[in-house]
Amino acid sequence: MGSNPTPRTKLFGKKFHQKTISPEFGCSNYGKFSYRNFDFTVIQDFREFCLFERRLARGSSDHYSNTVSRLLAFTKRGANEVTVKDIRQFLSLYRNNWSYANQLKALKLFFREYLKKDLMDGFVFSPRQFNFNRYLPKKEDFRTFFETLEKIDDKALFLFFASSGLRRNEVLNLQITDIDLEKGICYPNHQSQTKSAIYGFFNNETKKYLKE
Repeated sequence: MGSNPTPRTKLFGKKFHQKTISPEFGCSNYGKFSYRNFDFTVIQDFREFCLFERRLARGSSDHYSNTVSRLLAFTKRGANEVTVKDIRQFLSLYRNNWSYANQLKALKLFFREYLKKDLMDGFVFSPRQFNFNRYLPKKEDFRTFFETLEKIDDKALFLFFASSGLRRNEVLNLQITDIDLEKGICYPNHQSQTKSAIYGFFNNETKKYLKE
């Protein structure tokens, strides 16, 4: 099963499944996929393909490999046995255009770039769905939440997220040396295929709690 897996992937198998791939999924339509007798060699090799050949972030590589594992468990077929009909049935589980696109990106990379197959050529991305009618907390609600926080570091983190606009990992991976308290500037130095974040800013209120 797979595309000539490299020798290094034979060390993983069930251990990789337990650490990286969960048999439980949020979408109620999945039910419980069976991973019995499932060969994870191709999944691990694809993950390393994403990491090293495609230079994707670890989180993206995990997400893409998890998507492929769900497809193979859903179809109960090997990677080279999957058909267009199988992929169509799997993608039909995703009604939301955002979720559909996330699965489609992973499958296109897997079949087109990794397996060198043209199964995904007929699948296109749906227009993005924007819903501006969702409830947004008021400023007073945010302030109430902030004042409920007891620890100084929790308040500093909350304000840092709110004022900098950085992603979670960009904030949590910052070191002391990446922050200039006097100028209110931070240097996440995050580089990926989809986004580059070289520096960010935080306000004076955040600066106060960071100093404390």
